[in-house]
Amino acid sequence: MSYAAFKMVHCPTGVDNCAAAYLTHSAGEADSDAIPLQISGPELIASSGYWASTPREATGGSGLPPNLVITKANVIEVFYVRLLEGDESTANGSNGAGNPETTPRGGIMAGLSYVKLELACHYRLHGNVESLGVLSRRRDEGRRGRDAIILTFRDAKITVLEFDDSSHGLRIGSLHYFEGPEWQYLKRGRERFVRGPSVRADPSGRCAGVLVYSCQLVLLKAAQ
Repeated sequence: MSYAAFKMVHCPTGVDNCAAAYLTHSAGEADSDAIPLQISGPELIASSGYWASTPREATGGSGLPPNLVITKANVIEVFYVRLLEGDESTANGSNGAGNPETTPRGGIMAGLSYVKLELACHYRLHGNVESLGVLSRRRDEGRRGRDAIILTFRDAKITVLEFDDSSHGLRIGSLHYFEGPEWQYLKRGRERFVRGPSVRADPSGRCAGVLVYSCQLVLLKAAQ
């Protein structure tokens, strides 16, 4: 029997993947520690990769912004985004020029003194994360209106994670792999690949597609 070993020599310092997802809360939920995020027009939610055409589609009308999810090598971290109000012109007794916490902002950031990140959970995994995808909530089905995240690992491993309120951390929703003798034909005689698997999720949360072995497409249907 063989075993896999993974040893981290130095802690990762650069971010490989990032995305915005409603993991710890659903869109529209409010929190006394932060002010609601109001969107008055179409805004591009760039981190999650979809276009929100109405305020309710972006944040449920009003409420907390989505969580920030980042991966660094074999580390995954989930952050709360805290929006803090303030008067930029009078903060710290100065005009705010040159200070990143008091510089005036426009758009959906207008009226905010600064935004801070609060760590929700942190995990060290048994392999480097190749790509990160967000499986958006489905309005008429489960997950309490929350998103799920999809991680891919070499050579063709896929993990779906959700937030568990009871443990206040991530839990595994499902595991998938396309390796071993039964999937050997997918490699087409090759043993090494330049890139790892890449995942893309349907903005409506119906399915996700994963490109494995550089030329094979795997479609995963979302289930409640």
